[in-house]
Amino acid sequence: FQAMNLEVGGTLNMQQSDFFEDAQWGNAEVFGYWDASLCFFRKGAFFNYTNCHKTLDFTDASFYHRFEILSSTIEGSLNLTNVWMQKSLLWNDTTVNGPISLEGVKTGLKQPDITELKKTK
Repeated sequence: FQAMNLEVGGTLNMQQSDFFEDAQWGNAEVFGYWDASLCFFRKGAFFNYTNCHKTLDFTDASFYHRFEILSSTIEGSLNLTNVWMQKSLLWNDTTVNGPISLEGVKTGLKQPDITELKKTK
């Protein structure tokens, strides 16, 4: 699945989507709420160089391979509540301006390192 350079003026709802191959949103811009809750990412999930103007919500999502949010900006909150990650989340050079929820995160390798995030507020 590829949605490279996607621009959404309002809410992007992909709740409960099931991706069997790599899913890429590189350089996407979402002006509203981005709902990726309850999604299954069976291969890589790439949200690199994205800009989300409101909340990016991965509540109860499952990531079985690579999960990247590199060099991105999230103006609102980042919600990773009850997320399952088989591998580590890569989120270097990402800025989150709102709160970050890592409550109930379960991982196969190691917990996400929140010190890698840039926080402006």
